[in-house]
Amino acid sequence: MTHILYIEDDRDIGEWLTEELSQHAYSVQWLKDGDQAMEKAKEADAILLDVMLPGLDGFSLGQRLKKRTLRRPLL
Repeated sequence: MTHILYIEDDRDIGEWLTEELSQHAYSVQWLKDGDQAMEKAKEADAILLDVMLPGLDGFSLGQRLKKRTLRRPLL
C-alpha cells in the first residue's frame, strides 16, 4: 500500500481528501502543519503539501523536504 504524507491546515479539505485517498487504497498520514513533516517524510512514499500553511509556508517547507527526502514525489 502506498503511504502518503499529507500536510493541510484546512480541516474540511483535509478530512475530505484523506477520506478520498483512503477509499482508493492509499495509506494517508495527515498533518495540520509542517512541524513534524521532516520526521514523518522518511516513512512516506509521496508527500502532498498545501502551500498556505501556518508558520512555515508550504513553499519553504517543500524546499526543505526536497533536500532531505531523496526520490520521494512532492506534490
